[in-house]
Amino acid sequence: MDGDWVKNLVSMLESRGLKCCVDYRDFLPGNSIVTNIAEAIYQSKRTLAILSPDFIKSNWCQSELQHALARVHNHKVVPVLYRACKVPLELKSKTYIDWENPDVKPHFWDTLERALKENPSVCSCILEEV
Repeated sequence: MDGDWVKNLVSMLESRGLKCCVDYRDFLPGNSIVTNIAEAIYQSKRTLAILSPDFIKSNWCQSELQHALARVHNHKVVPVLYRACKVPLELKSKTYIDWENPDVKPHFWDTLERALKENPSVCSCILEEV
């Protein structure tokens, strides 16, 4: 369920001129998953955390989030609440974009683009459970 939405998200962001890094397309086969995650985050200016019950249950997603939050120089984590879930403690102090909020939906894409384009050479790493 989350995977289809993330694929649409990536398509939409790339159509707006943003570069995205996603595991299913960009991770190098043969590398360890941890190496692929670390390299994607290191080369990115922004990391999207797509929050959902699947994200919360996934050990991989939690690991990716910790890697992204540990990188503080020229990097920002942008949380997107895709499906209602308990927001991780590490993200409670951050403003997030709530996909399910009907007041937010008309502004969702422009708001997300604004958050990601603070730096024009942004490369986003999408966190998701496949």
